[in-house]
Amino acid sequence: MKRNPFVLRFKDGKKEEGLAVIGGFWNECKGALKRAGIENFSIWSIEDFLFCYGEFPDEVKLSPADQAGFEAWRAALAPVCDVFAAQGTLPLMYHDIGIVRADKSLIRHRVFATKLKEGCAAEYKRRHDGLIEKRGDKITEGPESNFTIWNANGYIFGYCELVKSFDHEMTEAEKAPKIAEPEKSMGAVAVCAGEGLADVFRNLGVDAIISGGQTMNPSTQDILEAVNRVPAETVFVLPNNKNIIMAAQQVDALTPKNVVVIP
Repeated sequence: MKRNPFVLRFKDGKKEEGLAVIGGFWNECKGALKRAGIENFSIWSIEDFLFCYGEFPDEVKLSPADQAGFEAWRAALAPVCDVFAAQGTLPLMYHDIGIVRADKSLIRHRVFATKLKEGCAAEYKRRHDGLIEKRGDKITEGPESNFTIWNANGYIFGYCELVKSFDHEMTEAEKAPKIAEPEKSMGAVAVCAGEGLADVFRNLGVDAIISGGQTMNPSTQDILEAVNRVPAETVFVLPNNKNIIMAAQQVDALTPKNVVVIP
């Protein structure tokens, strides 16, 4: 079995049309994928990208009818998106397979995409190779598995599977947006990798900690929710990682609070 991703990119102004095109043939496509022995196949819309992941047999065999179907679907997508990174062309940057659950009804997927700073791909790979070497033959236990990161033309795309039973089911009250009333002029939010660093920032007086780091970047939504919980007019955000800066910079436009990102 091969874990294979590929990435498409919507043409300018074509995202909504493209999503509608995919919705029109998705059920038929899932049937063809299953008949070909391709499992756990999913597509995610991330900004202007379509990140596609599937687990492929060593040899994919398509019936003439299914082959014709795939060719028709490719033709339908051609006016709305381009191939950004073809299957088999994405270099592997990191992996931590862990304990993979065969029953995919037990898991949910988590994906992310981040643009790498120009010239940083080799250093990113070197650091993550160090993590793999440090882990050695040890199998990582816990709710996350199949955690893999690929490089695609200057972007990294990450994928992992999270056991649903480890999720917290939010109440309706928790789902409702919360924006804390200002009680002071300034506050701070820090993104921290590990409890040690988090404790340092708590002792420095940071109002909120977001778990994240080099291999699992928090989303703009994660940062926004933390900022909104801080009872201050102006909230300073410390990403503590260059890969998180872009997501953090988007928060200011999404909240009535003043948000200042400190790279």
